[in-house]
Amino acid sequence: MDLVKKHLTNGQYLTQEFEKFSLFIHHTLSTNAMSAWRWWNVTKERVGTPYIIDRDGVIIECFDPKMWAFHLGIKGDDNWHEKHSVNTELVSAGPLRLVDGSFRFYPLWPNKMRYTTIPEEEVYSFKKPWKGFKHWHSYTEDQLESLKWLIGRNVLDFPSLGIDNDIESIFTYNPKVVKDHLPGIWA
Repeated sequence: MDLVKKHLTNGQYLTQEFEKFSLFIHHTLSTNAMSAWRWWNVTKERVGTPYIIDRDGVIIECFDPKMWAFHLGIKGDDNWHEKHSVNTELVSAGPLRLVDGSFRFYPLWPNKMRYTTIPEEEVYSFKKPWKGFKHWHSYTEDQLESLKWLIGRNVLDFPSLGIDNDIESIFTYNPKVVKDHLPGIWA
């Protein structure tokens, strides 16, 4: 796997180290890794994840995964999950709108003037809408291979990771994850 270290600067993550119990997988709502990296590097909120996996499978390490940044927006838990998880962003535009026969990603919604057209072969369409959208920017095989490799590496690097949940539970909302600090892989 190609892993490139391109660490964020200017205090964009917190350098305290914490034991890790979970992995959270997100997607960027962008079409390339550097747009997410650039935004994280200038925002004052210290939002980010240690890893971004680009569409070609290249893994970018944004900071040492022993450290942390905000990535969940959970209120009232003293940032427990941010501190005690290793997190990865997969580059994906996320939900898409079908307009005039093309799949569009609007990064500045509701501004409809700026959009990126996503090729049909990169679109996954659900039978029923998921989270209000039927069409989504799919992950690539290269990304999924890199993600599997990265999860394996993290399990070796962080023996306290409690990964024993099944694939279906990863994508199912479970309030106990936050309330009871459940270990596992979550998306």
